[in-house]
Amino acid sequence: MLPQQLPFITMSSSFRWFFGYSSDPVEADLGSIWKALSFAKAQGWNSICVQSDARNVILALNDGLSLPWKYNVWVDKIQNLKSSFASVNFLFIPRTVNQAAHLLAQKAKSFL
Repeated sequence: MLPQQLPFITMSSSFRWFFGYSSDPVEADLGSIWKALSFAKAQGWNSICVQSDARNVILALNDGLSLPWKYNVWVDKIQNLKSSFASVNFLFIPRTVNQAAHLLAQKAKSFL
Protein backbone atom coordinates (compact mmCIF):
# COMPACT_ATOMS: atom_id res chain seq x y z
CA MET A 1 0.00 0.00 0.00
CA LEU A 2 1.35 3.41 -0.97
CA PRO A 3 1.14 6.35 1.42
CA GLN A 4 -1.74 8.65 0.50
CA GLN A 5 0.46 11.74 0.37
CA LEU A 6 3.10 10.22 -1.94
CA PRO A 7 3.71 12.50 -4.94
CA PHE A 8 3.04 10.75 -8.20
CA ILE A 9 3.40 11.35 -11.89
CA THR A 10 1.17 9.60 -14.39
CA MET A 11 2.20 9.28 -18.00
CA SER A 12 0.36 8.11 -21.06
CA SER A 13 2.23 6.63 -24.00
CA SER A 14 0.06 8.70 -26.34
CA PHE A 15 1.88 11.86 -25.30
CA ARG A 16 5.15 12.17 -23.43
CA TRP A 17 4.80 15.57 -21.78
CA PHE A 18 8.13 15.56 -19.96
CA PHE A 19 10.36 14.23 -22.70
CA GLY A 20 8.69 15.40 -25.88
CA TYR A 21 8.32 13.43 -29.03
CA SER A 22 10.45 10.53 -30.18
CA SER A 23 10.02 8.13 -33.07
CA ASP A 24 10.97 5.38 -30.61
CA PRO A 25 8.20 4.84 -28.03
CA VAL A 26 10.41 2.92 -25.58
CA GLU A 27 13.04 5.67 -25.65
CA ALA A 28 10.32 8.28 -25.13
CA ASP A 29 8.90 6.38 -22.16
CA LEU A 30 12.32 5.92 -20.55
CA GLY A 31 13.24 9.55 -21.20
CA SER A 32 9.95 10.69 -19.70
CA ILE A 33 10.51 8.66 -16.56
CA TRP A 34 14.06 9.96 -16.20
CA LYS A 35 12.83 13.52 -16.67
CA ALA A 36 10.02 12.97 -14.13
CA LEU A 37 12.53 11.69 -11.56
CA SER A 38 14.82 14.65 -12.29
CA PHE A 39 11.89 17.01 -11.76
CA ALA A 40 10.96 15.29 -8.48
CA LYS A 41 14.54 15.50 -7.24
CA ALA A 42 14.73 19.21 -8.12
CA GLN A 43 11.52 19.75 -6.15
CA GLY A 44 13.10 18.11 -3.12
CA TRP A 45 10.76 15.14 -3.05
CA ASN A 46 12.22 12.09 -1.33
CA SER A 47 9.53 9.63 -2.40
CA ILE A 48 7.63 9.30 -5.66
CA CYS A 49 5.34 6.95 -7.51
CA VAL A 50 5.63 6.92 -11.30
CA GLN A 51 2.69 5.39 -13.15
CA SER A 52 2.97 4.44 -16.80
CA ASP A 53 1.09 2.37 -19.35
CA ALA A 54 4.40 1.12 -20.82
CA ARG A 55 4.42 -2.43 -19.40
CA ASN A 56 7.87 -3.52 -20.64
CA VAL A 57 9.50 -0.33 -19.38
CA ILE A 58 7.99 -0.80 -15.91
CA LEU A 59 9.03 -4.48 -15.90
CA ALA A 60 12.57 -3.49 -16.89
CA LEU A 61 12.80 -0.94 -14.08
CA ASN A 62 11.23 -3.13 -11.40
CA ASP A 63 12.20 -6.67 -12.32
CA GLY A 64 15.20 -6.31 -14.60
CA LEU A 65 13.37 -7.37 -17.78
CA SER A 66 15.91 -7.15 -20.59
CA LEU A 67 15.24 -4.46 -23.11
CA PRO A 68 17.29 -4.16 -26.31
CA TRP A 69 20.83 -2.95 -25.54
CA LYS A 70 20.23 0.52 -27.00
CA TYR A 71 18.05 1.35 -23.97
CA ASN A 72 20.62 0.33 -21.35
CA VAL A 73 21.93 3.87 -20.92
CA TRP A 74 18.40 5.10 -20.08
CA VAL A 75 17.75 2.25 -17.65
CA ASP A 76 21.10 2.91 -15.95
CA LYS A 77 20.38 6.66 -15.70
CA ILE A 78 16.99 5.96 -14.13
CA GLN A 79 18.34 3.38 -11.68
CA ASN A 80 21.15 5.77 -10.63
CA LEU A 81 18.69 8.61 -10.10
CA LYS A 82 16.32 6.26 -8.27
CA SER A 83 19.02 5.63 -5.67
CA SER A 84 18.87 9.30 -4.61
CA PHE A 85 15.30 8.86 -3.30
CA ALA A 86 14.10 7.21 -0.11
CA SER A 87 11.34 5.49 -2.08
CA VAL A 88 10.49 5.16 -5.77
CA ASN A 89 7.64 3.03 -7.05
CA PHE A 90 7.18 2.28 -10.74
CA LEU A 91 3.65 1.09 -11.40
CA PHE A 92 2.15 -0.26 -14.59
CA ILE A 93 -1.30 1.20 -15.13
CA PRO A 94 -3.17 -0.14 -18.19
CA ARG A 95 -4.35 2.59 -20.53
CA THR A 96 -7.97 1.62 -19.86
CA VAL A 97 -7.42 2.48 -16.18
CA ASN A 98 -5.17 5.44 -17.00
CA GLN A 99 -7.92 7.09 -19.02
CA ALA A 100 -7.61 10.50 -17.32
CA ALA A 101 -3.94 10.88 -18.30
CA HIS A 102 -4.69 9.56 -21.78
CA LEU A 103 -7.52 12.06 -22.34
CA LEU A 104 -5.43 14.93 -20.95
CA ALA A 105 -2.59 13.97 -23.28
CA GLN A 106 -4.93 13.88 -26.27
CA LYS A 107 -6.28 17.33 -25.36
CA ALA A 108 -2.74 18.71 -24.92
CA LYS A 109 -1.82 17.50 -28.42
CA SER A 110 -4.57 19.68 -29.87
CA PHE A 111 -2.74 22.79 -28.60
CA LEU A 112 0.51 21.96 -30.42
